[in-house]
Amino acid sequence: MKIGLFAINFGTCGNPASAIRVAQAAEAAGFESVWTGEHIVLPDPAIPAFPLATETPMLDTTVALTWIAAHTKRLRLASGIILVPLRNPAVLAKELASIDAVSGGRLIIGVGAGWLEPEFLALGVPMERRGERMDDTLRAMRALWTMEHPKHHGPHSAVPAGPPPILSKIRIAFRRPGAICKEGRLAVLILNFQPVKRQSLHRKSFFLDCTKKVPPSSKATMVNSANSTAEAAPLH
Repeated sequence: MKIGLFAINFGTCGNPASAIRVAQAAEAAGFESVWTGEHIVLPDPAIPAFPLATETPMLDTTVALTWIAAHTKRLRLASGIILVPLRNPAVLAKELASIDAVSGGRLIIGVGAGWLEPEFLALGVPMERRGERMDDTLRAMRALWTMEHPKHHGPHSAVPAGPPPILSKIRIAFRRPGAICKEGRLAVLILNFQPVKRQSLHRKSFFLDCTKKVPPSSKATMVNSANSTAEAAPLH
């Protein structure tokens, strides 16, 4: 059983000094990882379906993970999640590979398609086909990370041939039904916040063979650090 601490970049941990104190305490206590949340835009006025208040402090995911990497030694650094349809694949691939490099290979990437319509509207990105957009962006990023001369041409993104960003070994987590097993070998870490068919937690190797059943014993627990009273959420 490995335990991760969630919300390391917002709420209480939206304060940079607090985030470091919490991360260092988690490392000393034996936690395996710390996890960020992400919303680039918070709705104003607040909406009933969204749990965070408009004024909730929330640090950028890549900045927060870099900040924590500089103040820890062993703790793994995880995005839980990055809203991939809202990101440029080349920029995001470079940012994440850079975090992995400066942290000594401690990065875990969690990704999601997003659901908050005001956020998409504010950024000028259509919500329609956001899952397809996410899949296409991930393929572009994988090309940048794995090809000697990266090249990708998809329906939503294009990567011309060029040098890849620096990369050691990145693990990826998904949060979208249907984004997992389309190509057989796509990712390492598949993270479930909700029960979804054919998704489970798997952390054995760099690429996950999606044609094989994931062992049910591969589980982890995430603890919420956003509030003073932490709650545990099992991932299975």
